[in-house]
Amino acid sequence: TLNVATVNTTPSGTYTLSVATSASGLSVPPVGLSLTINPPTAVLDLAGQVTTSNSGFTDIRRRRQQLTVKNTSTAALSGPLYVALDSLTPGALVTSTTAGTTTTGSPLIEVVPFGQTLGVDATTTPVTVEFENPTPNNLSYTARVVDVDLIETGSQITATGFTEVISRRQQVTITNSSGSELSGPFYLSIEGLTPGAVVANATTVAPDTSAPMVGLANASLANGATTTVILEFQNPTPNPLAFTTRLLQGTTPVRPLLQKIIKGRKS
Repeated sequence: TLNVATVNTTPSGTYTLSVATSASGLSVPPVGLSLTINPPTAVLDLAGQVTTSNSGFTDIRRRRQQLTVKNTSTAALSGPLYVALDSLTPGALVTSTTAGTTTTGSPLIEVVPFGQTLGVDATTTPVTVEFENPTPNNLSYTARVVDVDLIETGSQITATGFTEVISRRQQVTITNSSGSELSGPFYLSIEGLTPGAVVANATTVAPDTSAPMVGLANASLANGATTTVILEFQNPTPNPLAFTTRLLQGTTPVRPLLQKIIKGRKS
């Protein structure tokens, strides 16, 4: 991997991204990349045009584990490096962020980012992995460390014991009562949330209140039509979980992270 171009919270405009390398023995074809960032569109509060109803809470039990990787090879290892979780209990899921899967469907957990190295006998910072196992079977898997080409490296993996985490899940039903079709995208903003609690599946924040928001899949909502969205909370406080919601319409003003990885092979 030669270069990573990252653009985030960048002023509006058109930018040219270039590839540069100082590594010898690599052949890179000419690459020209152009990125345009448009000014964000303000979102619109749909209060009075939709009605919402909330289901009761469902408790979801998950298990967390920390993974640490030690380089047991005779040379430094260049990132990115991943832990592949093979033979995961059928029906169990990895609910924490993954870097994708192998060709056989094993989840990949990043332990060394691109641009960093893991020296000989060095150990990574612990990475937390979260699992959900709705099956009656014990949670199990095998692990191996692989590089960006999914080639196994000389590394040792240490895993802590499991700790249990309880999340609360709620379904919100939204009905278009405006009298006409509403065009998306839509975001459900969770306002006035109990201090210390978090919305685990939030995708962005509201532009005016910085409240966590969850995006809806609907591109539009016909008059009288309904849609649903799942909210997932973690509340480590002793206080009851409380909040209100509002539906916003329009393009989120929070720009996504753009990451472009360009690879070259030895000639």
